[in-house]
Amino acid sequence: APIISITEGYPFDGSVVIHPRRDRRSGDHRGRLKSVAPGEASIEVSWNDPHGGYLIETYRVDRDNPNMLEVITDMRVNKDERNGNINPPFFRYSVQYKRSGSS
Repeated sequence: APIISITEGYPFDGSVVIHPRRDRRSGDHRGRLKSVAPGEASIEVSWNDPHGGYLIETYRVDRDNPNMLEVITDMRVNKDERNGNINPPFFRYSVQYKRSGSS
């Protein structure tokens, strides 16, 4: 069983929805579908303090390799707790998921 299980849904009309915070702290995050293109969808999410922030997450499936899902996250926290800087630069990370049983 996964340590954290996250289930979210975002309507295609781009309306804002509220979900529990992904880090399991008290409070919510607000998100919406930002864009949809062939093989790709992006969501925009923000949450308040403690440790508030903002992210854009893009889900991409390559037409040449439909068994691979890439998730690219551009995230920024409201305050860098290491040095006190407000609105530090975005941090980008990506994860690739391969469909089980595919080559």
